[in-house]
Amino acid sequence: MTETRSVPLADVLSVTTPNLLSARQMDGLIDLLNWMTGDQLEVWQLPGPPTNAPPR
Repeated sequence: MTETRSVPLADVLSVTTPNLLSARQMDGLIDLLNWMTGDQLEVWQLPGPPTNAPPR
């Protein structure tokens, strides 16, 4: 079953652009990537998930 979640547009844009736009800064970015990957990422792992995340 697919889980849905409402996220701020700025968090999504922080993943899809080179700009950190999230109002929560890195916390917003990491929370979204954790949800996308189903994992608990560390900051040093952040370059990989936007291109390696499985489809949800």
